[in-house]
Amino acid sequence: MWKTSIRQGKTLCAIGFNAIFMAKVVISYLSKYGNGKRAMEYLGSLLLNKGHEVEIFSMSESKSNQLPPSDIYVFSTSVHMGKPPRKARGFVKKFTGGGKYALVVTHASEPEGHKYSPTQTVEMMTELLKESGLTPACEPLLIRVQDMKGPLENGWEDKVNSLAESIEFS
Repeated sequence: MWKTSIRQGKTLCAIGFNAIFMAKVVISYLSKYGNGKRAMEYLGSLLLNKGHEVEIFSMSESKSNQLPPSDIYVFSTSVHMGKPPRKARGFVKKFTGGGKYALVVTHASEPEGHKYSPTQTVEMMTELLKESGLTPACEPLLIRVQDMKGPLENGWEDKVNSLAESIEFS
């Protein structure tokens, strides 16, 4: 029998007799209006259901040096004025764990090439993650937010499902 729990400490875990996890996944998100948090909690539940151990941290409430060792790190941020927020950039700059990562960026519906398109955020975060000794486990995921405060675009769950399937754990 399995018991699934979510604690206030931002941890998702599966507890059962002889529980064996396939991989450990640490998810860190920065979310002003809750859209990124919602997507990352959904991703966490998908990965948990696949047998992975999952811990979720808010970048606003934790420090990157507090992240436990992990097989995969997922970093999620939004686009603010065409780039990742300072808090997200600082969080990743101070990360020293190395390993593999997945990147998720939530963004408003600006056309590609617009000065606030998500491309610059993806490029900046990718470079910072590389400088922190991380290598990509999959392609970055972009999730559009329909309005500044949400909701997430229709079909966002399908995008997150695809991300969960595309992460290379080996």
